Amino acid sequence: MLSKIYDKSLCKVRTVTAFICLSDDKNDWENILNVAKLNCQKVANQLMEHGYIVQSLRLVTNPFGEYINTDNFDFAKQDLSDLTNILNKLNQDNPLRLRFAIGEAKTAKEIALLPELIKDYGDLCNACVNIDVDEHGFLDNEKIMNSVHAINHIANITPNGQGNFNFTVNFNCNSFIPYFPASYHRNELGNVLVVGLETPDLLVSALNDIQHEKSQLSHADFMQLAYQTMHQALSQHILPINNIVNNTTLTDNRLPAKPKNKENRSW
Repeated sequence: MLSKIYDKSLCKVRTVTAFICLSDDKNDWENILNVAKLNCQKVANQLMEHGYIVQSLRLVTNPFGEYINTDNFDFAKQDLSDLTNILNKLNQDNPLRLRFAIGEAKTAKEIALLPELIKDYGDLCNACVNIDVDEHGFLDNEKIMNSVHAINHIANITPNGQGNFNFTVNFNCNSFIPYFPASYHRNELGNVLVVGLETPDLLVSALNDIQHEKSQLSHADFMQLAYQTMHQALSQHILPINNIVNNTTLTDNRLPAKPKNKENRSW
């Protein structure tokens, strides 16, 4: 394999994402968000000092119904306005813009709120719904239909339906996904940092290096070689990135750092 797989520009850091827990006590919000921002920036700075390109910093919260007043649209919008003001303040001196996801909608009422919240708050209001199964393995059809109604509503009230880029319906998705809008978090998991990577350029480069062997191998053997080649290419970056993350001193809030391809830690 050629040395090009060591080229750090081929393995970009798509995001450093903090998974945090907010309560309905708004007096704590700014401090929690600020500590999370500082920790994301510390990890990003270390990665950049080691030659990696970092594209974004992100925050993901526990389900928004646990800290936003969802009694009606006006209360929910006021809380999102307060969050917007805090984030605008935190972004003033931040070289990388801090993006935000309000997490998971868990009830029919919360799902029904999302279209209007997404329409008015757009990029702040990244959210998801997780579809569960019952004890017999059947999907929660009621939640699916509520989500379908939300998707249709968003399509009708946002320009070209683009508000649906801020909303997703998850099936079989674990927490700690660092990419929006599938991200969500749970209080019991504490505070965690996840590093999400963007690796297509790296993998294409690695596979190009072995194309000359394709005609000499059976399909199965070439697929095995391709797997080993991609694994080796990823390992050249994931292992050192994991060491960089683990050696970064974080501000204690109480928060922990994960790449996706991911690296993670708690603080």
